[in-house]
Amino acid sequence: QVADAIAAIAQGRGDSAEAVGEKTEGGGKKGDVVVEIEAQSGPARGRIAFEAKNSRLSRNDAIATLDEARSQRSAGYAVLVVPSDAQAPAKFIPLEELHGNKIVVTFDPESDSTLVLETGYLLARARVLMASPEGDEIDAAAVRQAAGRAIDLLKKVSGIKSSLTAASNQILKTSETVGELA
Repeated sequence: QVADAIAAIAQGRGDSAEAVGEKTEGGGKKGDVVVEIEAQSGPARGRIAFEAKNSRLSRNDAIATLDEARSQRSAGYAVLVVPSDAQAPAKFIPLEELHGNKIVVTFDPESDSTLVLETGYLLARARVLMASPEGDEIDAAAVRQAAGRAIDLLKKVSGIKSSLTAASNQILKTSETVGELA
């Protein structure tokens, strides 16, 4: 499901995504999906490795896994995809970038929303393009500003979702109490 979502995001940008989790490359199998940037129109300008996990990793294990994925898949950037904020590595906030070459994002296939995954994808893509020899065409300051704004907005969305969940739970409890009283 992660590979399909990434492929859809890549397709719309002229990138190529391939599920490679079972293929050994660079001495290992880290990295479940590899995106080759602008590969639909010519030689790839860079690579992004995506590692999907549905179990929680420690911060150090997450960093090691992402570094291995970058190395084994010859990628300039690595993205860890987890299904929820609760499964993000310890002391990692979703969309927190680390060392300028890795990030953690959430993607829940049941929710039909790819917003956080797509934001992480676009940040990774911009970072790889900025690091490429042709990266001078990218306005790095604008990318940083837009990424910061997107991350702030996504944090607000997350806060609103938490508030709605709490309100929904309270309404359910109140309804049950009314039912019992009746």
